[in-house]
Amino acid sequence: MTMMQKDVRRLAVTDADGRIVGILSNREILAAQENSPMFMLRQIAQAQDMEAIIDKHKQMPGLIRSLITNGANAQNVTRIITTLSDAILNKLMQFTIKELGAPPARFVFMLMGSEGRKEQTLKTDQDNAIIYADNLSAEEIADIEAFSVKLIDSLIEIGVPPCPGGIMAKNQFWRRSFSDWAKVLDTWLSNPLPEHILNGSMFFDLRTIYGDPDLEK
Repeated sequence: MTMMQKDVRRLAVTDADGRIVGILSNREILAAQENSPMFMLRQIAQAQDMEAIIDKHKQMPGLIRSLITNGANAQNVTRIITTLSDAILNKLMQFTIKELGAPPARFVFMLMGSEGRKEQTLKTDQDNAIIYADNLSAEEIADIEAFSVKLIDSLIEIGVPPCPGGIMAKNQFWRRSFSDWAKVLDTWLSNPLPEHILNGSMFFDLRTIYGDPDLEK
């Protein structure tokens, strides 16, 4: 910022003895900022439409490649991917709410699997679910369904692949009332069939991303 304000285009880089050992240009600084997770987070927060989010999502592989090249370890890389993915998801939720209106407050949209564990990779598909309160009206439940379908379709549109097994909140099986989920979990835990173990292991990695977190308890 100071370089731009004072129209300084290059800086001399010195060593501990004050000797000039290189030159740093404003273009290099800007290029480095473009490969910064914080810079991308700010751009995601400022996005005004789907095209901007699609563009940011396409830039993520280049950003991650740069981080790995500069020595970032696997744990940090997956956390950065998770942080950026969460920011994109929250922005898509804002777009969805702006288009459809706010859904009922008494529900929670949860991430599961690697997303829930904050261990996402660039190839992670979607694993999500919804729990809604028992006392919602049929109209409120329909609003939640519309919200989930629009949100999941928006994720697919920007390039986040759908779950091959259909573990997504747009599918009714993964969108239930609190009492209904309690019955399902009881079935999974009391009948250790392969399908129940798979579903349970996915579900118990849950992490609230939007809504009332008390419902996940």
